[in-house]
Amino acid sequence: MSTTFLDGAGGITPVKPKSTQSPLVGYVRIQHPGYQPPRLIAMLPVYRSPSGIDGIPFSFVLDAAQILANNQPGTLRVCGTPTDLTAPDNLSLLPPGDYEYRVTTGEARYPICTSFRAWSVPSVLPAHWDITAMGGKVTPPMMGTNASEKTKTEDGQCLMTGATSRLQSCHMVPKADEQWWNDNDMNVKTFATEGIDSSSNRLTLRADLIGPGMDAAGFVIISYGGSAVCVCLKSGFEDLASEYQFRTMEIPARIHPFNMYVRLAWNLFRMSHSLLLGLQSAKNVVTIKEETTTNAPPPAKRKHIGQPGGTGDASEGLYGGESGNDGHDDDAPHLTDGGESSEDEILHSPPLDVWRWTEHDLKGMEKLDATLSTRPLARYEEATGMYPGYSQAMRLAQKYRQEHPEVSAVVHARVARVGEDDDEQQL
Repeated sequence: MSTTFLDGAGGITPVKPKSTQSPLVGYVRIQHPGYQPPRLIAMLPVYRSPSGIDGIPFSFVLDAAQILANNQPGTLRVCGTPTDLTAPDNLSLLPPGDYEYRVTTGEARYPICTSFRAWSVPSVLPAHWDITAMGGKVTPPMMGTNASEKTKTEDGQCLMTGATSRLQSCHMVPKADEQWWNDNDMNVKTFATEGIDSSSNRLTLRADLIGPGMDAAGFVIISYGGSAVCVCLKSGFEDLASEYQFRTMEIPARIHPFNMYVRLAWNLFRMSHSLLLGLQSAKNVVTIKEETTTNAPPPAKRKHIGQPGGTGDASEGLYGGESGNDGHDDDAPHLTDGGESSEDEILHSPPLDVWRWTEHDLKGMEKLDATLSTRPLARYEEATGMYPGYSQAMRLAQKYRQEHPEVSAVVHARVARVGEDDDEQQL
């Protein structure tokens, strides 16, 4: 028997050519006009768009300026001109140049927020960040053993590149800022029953796009023209910009728009850190600095109902039991998830049907509820089930669960670990 060998050279492919580069053509510089000379508060890089136009979304620049002005709405002008700029449509791009941001109240020396932790999330998002405007709807967050693995399974690919390997689940609001999350009542605003680890705050990306990419403020996902698109925020991302600048991304319906908007703010403060630090130390510049105290208790670890120390009572709140580090990797102050889930993450998973709010959360709902009758509901608020008076319904439901702990759709149920035999599941 003879064997015929194939020509091995036929299987070799040439060296891949250098990635296409989308040139950085300039910056949109945002100035504070209340000082002489005007103070620079942000520099947003402008990469040549795939269509060959040099600019960045007008709405994005307004968002950035409003965030830095601690959510005060305002207008943009070309520096040295008396006329406010207006965008002819929601796809308008702003070319490189110097612009000043003026708040609508007319306050000359409006304060500049100098860090993410000094910033507070607005009560209502800008209209173009409405969840339905981005083609999705809010769905209940997934609950269970491992939110990181569940989101990767649901997404099935990197939501930016379409890659199916080297995937990681990325927090939109970083895990390291869990205290900020609690201080700003994000559980209430996003109906996040698993706190900052909720699937409504998780997005699947290729691993190399998280640490050196999104978490380094290299790019961010924004709302533009009714779609979610990628925008590069720093120089040195020419190859990424050539392929993904303004590229539409299909964002899962579970992702809450508040979390996307907060990630925009987080990345903006990170990329502008040196600039804002200089403003903070400058004389006569009005700034908002990080508070050293917080108004919410630190998050506690959730325990199973019936687990020692876990009564399931509402006083234990969303996570139940005593606070403290139980060895879970996510308790470390890092920005990315990275790696496989620890044993503790599996063992300390929340019960399937537990939806228990802390007293702090319920009071936050009542505070938000008080505003709902004074204005039209945003569409994402309607999608999450909010309506004037909804906080009373939440409090009544909480009371009923306390008085009737035996009522459960999944009594004695638990989630089986991967590889566990069916006969070991306590269903």
